[in-house]
Amino acid sequence: MTVWNTDTGSAGVGAGAVTIVEGTSFAVSAADGGMLPDRPHGVFYDDIRIVSKWEFSVNGSAPEPLTAIVHDHPYRAVFLARARKRGGGAEATLLVERDRRVGTGMREDITLRNLGREPAACTVTLVVDADFADLFEVKAGEVRRNGQYVFHSEGTRTLIERWRRGSRRGVVVLADGATSVVHDHITFRVVVPARGRWSTTVQVRPVVDDQELRTRFPQDRPVEEAEPALRFQAWRSGSPVVFTDNETLQAVLRRSQQDLGALRISDPRYPERPVVAAGAPWFMALFGRDSLLTAYMALPVDQSLALGTLQTLADRQGTEENH
Repeated sequence: MTVWNTDTGSAGVGAGAVTIVEGTSFAVSAADGGMLPDRPHGVFYDDIRIVSKWEFSVNGSAPEPLTAIVHDHPYRAVFLARARKRGGGAEATLLVERDRRVGTGMREDITLRNLGREPAACTVTLVVDADFADLFEVKAGEVRRNGQYVFHSEGTRTLIERWRRGSRRGVVVLADGATSVVHDHITFRVVVPARGRWSTTVQVRPVVDDQELRTRFPQDRPVEEAEPALRFQAWRSGSPVVFTDNETLQAVLRRSQQDLGALRISDPRYPERPVVAAGAPWFMALFGRDSLLTAYMALPVDQSLALGTLQTLADRQGTEENH
């Protein structure tokens, strides 16, 4: 799946922005993977921006971006960049790979590869913040940072909370192997062996009703066996495959199938009832008109969307008439 068109906020997401989607969770970033609070960037869960800033640096400088690879899976993107080892030098000998997956929060696997002939001492820094702004405030560029914000750090774990009008929002950031966590700065001090590599994982978990939710991609199981991966693979394997000698038409069909798969969501109470969302990323919800029309047109590809959409809408019919 390629980049969604998300350049609709007042500030705009910027050229080459990357969006990944899993159910009603999504993440929007700049082409280099960074997220800025004054743009419609961030990690969103349950219509709330649980990450508003995500700035990555190596030895005090942002790596030079090379490319962003957006896979067939709508929830995954890989950002590649290069960086220089400490002490400078004309040649950038460090290859930086950030493998990001979204789903009830976010997981990012960070890998540094040292292409040089000598070990490279590195300071890797990640600056993270959350404003818990409403999705439509972010989209319109009208975010107001109201309430009391608190950072709690313990070991490699950071809890960011906002207290406002008696309600609380929270997000936990887990940085595997971090050397220090001070306020919004997470630091790793490492030595990457010559021709070797160093890796770590950072997880973002929303806190709802005092309960810390697990990401859909936990570290204790292979990512290809995670729930979103299995669900997406099952849907794709059950969809018809069309072959044509026309490469342009083949690309359109393949992209359409991928996008339709990315728009599939379900009610947690009835996971067997897939429905189609109105649009990504800002309208990952059930809209009667949009969902019905899309499900109708998708009947040759996926009949379950029509059934799930009708059943879900029927469950939400009114029972009282108010005058």
